[in-house]
Amino acid sequence: MTRRSGNRIRAYRYIIEHVGKANQDLSHRPDKMLADVNYISLAELVELREGTADPSKELVTALKKLLNGIASEAEIEDYLVSPFLKGT
Repeated sequence: MTRRSGNRIRAYRYIIEHVGKANQDLSHRPDKMLADVNYISLAELVELREGTADPSKELVTALKKLLNGIASEAEIEDYLVSPFLKGT
C-alpha cells in the first residue's frame, strides 16, 4: 500500500467515525443546516475506503457543514485536504 492510499483509507475511517457522531446529533440540527449539506457520494466513500481516490472538494465542503460543532475545520483539513496536496 502506498502512502497516498493509506491516507485515503485514514480519511475514510475519519469520516465514518465522525459521521457516526453526527448521526447521534442530527435531531438537534436545524433542517436548513442539513439541507445545505447537499449530498455525499457513496461511490466516493467506497473509493476512499479502497484507497483508490482522493476526497473531492465537494465532499470536504459537505463534511465541513455536516460536522460543524463535532469536528473543527482544521481537523477536517488535516485528514481530508493536507495529505492530498500536490507534493505530499
